Amino acid sequence: MKTLLINAHPDFNNFNHFSNQLQELFLANYKSQFSEDDLTIFNLYDLDGNLPRIEQNQLLKIWDKKAADKNYLLTSLILPRLLNDY
Repeated sequence: MKTLLINAHPDFNNFNHFSNQLQELFLANYKSQFSEDDLTIFNLYDLDGNLPRIEQNQLLKIWDKKAADKNYLLTSLILPRLLNDY
């Protein structure tokens, strides 16, 4: 199971904050039940982190491809079967 933990607290290094204490409690429980290799942690305010960006064109291309695949599925596979049944 892949798990993504997103820390969106601006003061993510301050362990006096409840959200950071909750994250540590979660991590302790998670590590006792699952492989740590399947865990990815992103701190949104960590400027040194490598948070991948999704550009608008990339996102639109993905949506267009999904729409095209649905149209292909409908016109090439589903409709011919339906028409053959009548």
